[in-house]
Amino acid sequence: MLVIVLLAAFFAVGYYNLTAVELIAAVLIFSWIIVFLRTAGSVTAPAVTDGASAEAS
Repeated sequence: MLVIVLLAAFFAVGYYNLTAVELIAAVLIFSWIIVFLRTAGSVTAPAVTDGASAEAS
């Protein structure tokens, strides 16, 4: 969030153009979504690594 606000400030000053700000913001948001989905998926689906331990339970 802070990075996006900083980019908006750079855009207001004229250091970045709008295309660069939108591109960096999109990459940050898309990366956050990927990390969120991986984390949410790992919490809901426990992995069974050994078939023998599953049968013993």
